[in-house]
Amino acid sequence: MGALADAGIGIEEVDGIAGQFAAELVLGARMGPCSRKLSGHGIPTVLEAASMIAFGECEVVLIAAGGAAMYTERSATAPWTRPANELVMPFGLFTAAEFALMARRHMLQYGTTAEQLATVAATIRNNGHVNPEAVYCGRGPFTVSDILESRMMADPFKQLE
Repeated sequence: MGALADAGIGIEEVDGIAGQFAAELVLGARMGPCSRKLSGHGIPTVLEAASMIAFGECEVVLIAAGGAAMYTERSATAPWTRPANELVMPFGLFTAAEFALMARRHMLQYGTTAEQLATVAATIRNNGHVNPEAVYCGRGPFTVSDILESRMMADPFKQLE
């Protein structure tokens, strides 16, 4: 509602909603009939909203997406690194694959070796091994060899990286 007020647009002018919270917003704002496109995928949602206007389905489309929460699930990876991340899931990437592309580029450009990457991973895992607040608490210690011998996940990254 604040975004609409900033834009000088009343809720009654909105005739289309796109995004992961489209249905909730229509109900919560007590809107009348309008077009709704449910999507939670970032840029594709913007394109969906634009197509609603371009094809004459709507004149004013509100994108209703986003969310906020506290990160309390310390036994798993952070929510923003999970596959549902808005620019990841629709395109088939996942965190390891995203960073693997960057790591491979770094290796090609600067000559970084697999052993150097494994040294970083071992250091991080070993710090986590002794930190009672860390996900890896009590799971180590790890050697560079342990890292290099773990299963390949997304070249050049192994499971323990």
